[in-house]
Amino acid sequence: MTTPLDPPPLPPRLEASRHLPLVGRRLELETLERLWSEVEEGRRQLVFVGGEPGAGKTRLMAEVAGALYDHGTVVLVGSSDREASVPYRPFAEMLDHLFGTAPPGSLAGPLATGGRELRRLSAQVARHRPDLARDDPRAGDVRRDLFDAVAQLLRTVGEQRPVALLLDDLHWAQPPTLALLEHVVQACAATRLLVLATFRTTAPDRSDALTARVAELHRLEGVRRLDLGGLDTEAIAEYLSLRTGLSASEARPPAALLRDRTGGNPFFLRELWADLERHGGVAALRSSRPVPASIGDTLAARLAGLGDEVRGVIELAAVLGDTFDLAALTAASAVDPSATLACVDSAVSVGLIEPVDTGGHWSFVHSLARQAVLEAMPHARRTLLHAQAGEALERHRIGHRIRRRDLKPRNARLRLGKRQARPDPEGSRGEVRRRDHALRTIAAGDHQRRIRPKRGGAQLPAQPIGRPGRQVERDDPAHRRPPLPKLHSRRRGSARAPRSNTAARCLGPAAAMTAPRRSASAYSQHSAA
Repeated sequence: MTTPLDPPPLPPRLEASRHLPLVGRRLELETLERLWSEVEEGRRQLVFVGGEPGAGKTRLMAEVAGALYDHGTVVLVGSSDREASVPYRPFAEMLDHLFGTAPPGSLAGPLATGGRELRRLSAQVARHRPDLARDDPRAGDVRRDLFDAVAQLLRTVGEQRPVALLLDDLHWAQPPTLALLEHVVQACAATRLLVLATFRTTAPDRSDALTARVAELHRLEGVRRLDLGGLDTEAIAEYLSLRTGLSASEARPPAALLRDRTGGNPFFLRELWADLERHGGVAALRSSRPVPASIGDTLAARLAGLGDEVRGVIELAAVLGDTFDLAALTAASAVDPSATLACVDSAVSVGLIEPVDTGGHWSFVHSLARQAVLEAMPHARRTLLHAQAGEALERHRIGHRIRRRDLKPRNARLRLGKRQARPDPEGSRGEVRRRDHALRTIAAGDHQRRIRPKRGGAQLPAQPIGRPGRQVERDDPAHRRPPLPKLHSRRRGSARAPRSNTAARCLGPAAAMTAPRRSASAYSQHSAA
């Protein structure tokens, strides 16, 4: 080619997403920055970005795409769809965008070899190679020729400019798409190429085919995985400062409440804050409000594929509280202990609950998840489950496993549940007074758990509100992250970040892979009261 290749414009959906605030992903961006330096040296890099729905995978991808595009990188974007049945759909989308936005004939050079094969993926090839006959038969291995043509195109373009392939929602990709991806990764090892692929790690969207393919690709050089967790309190405080103009110190208390309710899930945070803004902003956190419909629908979709037995156990766990004993759950459950443990494992797989410690304590990942489960239950069933849980706790005398200091808060929860199972003689005002008293008692117990010293006199780090016994190192001052780099900071009142002068600073470290969730079966020794 005699003239440099002009990068195609970003797809509109990514161009719009990159203008939204991005907080709390500094480590991931720094990792990508280091990997990009490898790409510029001619060493291909593949990064898998995993996380639950709403974890901010696509938003991170948009940030990377915008930074690279601003510095002359050819950015090609493709996505998979739950309903799509077309093989190679993400790659066809990339090639349509590349060939369809370039001036006619300008890409004839890269299509000098492999153009006929690439025409099977994109009809836009004809804009640059009209001499290719549509009905020209080809002998040989059609699939192999197609794979080689895609890899050759990327190598040719990579000689002109660095290339970034961004594949979104790879958990919905069909096996042929994954096979083509693996071929490209192997055939372009010495190409200036970054491949960034996002996927969901929770059921029912988690793909066994993708899991096997990722494990196979990890044997190659230049393959990394980032798992996005929830935003910490500092990141949420930064988000509130951007949206409200509050100072960092003023934003931390409401940020702690939002962290507890959303688990740091960026989608839940955005939707919950949008609902709060319509009802008074930060002040609305003091009142009890129903789960926003968008969040409720998302959580309902996670439960939709589970059976009635699993949903029943999840509902019972929601009645027991944000944090609950596995022994208490198995004692109160209507199914046998082994089936209850299997139901707990199913709830873990969809990202609803997680273990708190090795002593058989579990909690809902997001308080909003528990609230959504409770709100979805008919009042009569909720009342019945409260009575069922209270009777089981008393019958099996679970209380002897609870330290005396914790006994009063647990009894407060029990009183609260049992009173919901009989008429209220004082009406709603009497119920509110009793509920407030129970919640104050629970809060006092939570405070005692937060300040209880370890053996040897050391103090436990502060726990998030409503999550007794849980340690969140990100909120511990000893583990608090330093301020975001200037590149990624947002001007107050503005959703855009200042542009960097160098491509490396725009990008960027994979956060360490999240530890695998502990199976409920590991706690089966605690299930017998």
